[in-house]
Amino acid sequence: MTADNYALLKNLIDKTLDDTYKNKVLEYFNQGKLTEKEKNDLFEYLKIIDNIVLAERGVHKNKVEFVGDTTQAGWKIHLAVEPKNYQYVFRWLVLNGPYDFKHLHGGETEAGKDFTIYNGSWDDMFAFAQVIQEKISGRLKIFDQRVYSDCMRVLPNIGARFQLPLAIASDTGLAFKGKQYKFFMYGWNGVSFLHADMMTLLEYYKVSLVKLYRQKIIDDHCRKILFVRAYNELVKMYGTYFFGAKRSNMLTAMFDKFEQECGSELPMPAMTR
Repeated sequence: MTADNYALLKNLIDKTLDDTYKNKVLEYFNQGKLTEKEKNDLFEYLKIIDNIVLAERGVHKNKVEFVGDTTQAGWKIHLAVEPKNYQYVFRWLVLNGPYDFKHLHGGETEAGKDFTIYNGSWDDMFAFAQVIQEKISGRLKIFDQRVYSDCMRVLPNIGARFQLPLAIASDTGLAFKGKQYKFFMYGWNGVSFLHADMMTLLEYYKVSLVKLYRQKIIDDHCRKILFVRAYNELVKMYGTYFFGAKRSNMLTAMFDKFEQECGSELPMPAMTR
């Protein structure tokens, strides 16, 4: 596809996303003014557009990867979107995003995870988050970290989390084929907790791992220590890929603040009664 044709294609899709146009289409649908053929043609047209652009970018809908990384670890963005804006956000990402992404979770919506974009490094993630915030924030919900505390709220409408490969992260607390995992699958403010720390807490509170994490039995002071300990390990493993080329950003500032407030040593104050 030539640059001119691509520009024309982009212009055509932009028109299909115009609010006035979409409202008119919905109005016709609701009032039965579109014939079945017109309805089918409209949907087929949009599907063809999607597939052309996805194929051009080499994106596979059923396979998501972190760009430029073979470890399958990296920062990913989560967007919360109203269903009425799904098509708009989907097509904007198709046209403007250099990253693989997925829509919904197993076909179903999950709080704060209507769209997941697989970026890779902190710097790549934050740069693209700024573009999203500038261009389509009006189509996104405010990202509520109280609903999805795993993520760091990097911008008003955008959450992000550093995903680790299944080979070193577990969400069950159990060893797999004798292998002890290094990290728990989830954590706080974008960082997965160390598996050994979660097991220590598990032994103290005498509850299931799911209950310990999901019901937020541990307090914020404890979470800050868990964050600091996990952050230090991720820096050793991934370096600037994890925390950014520049030492000063919101992630490193959060680490410095938590470390100063709470330190990083076990036993944790929250565990002492």
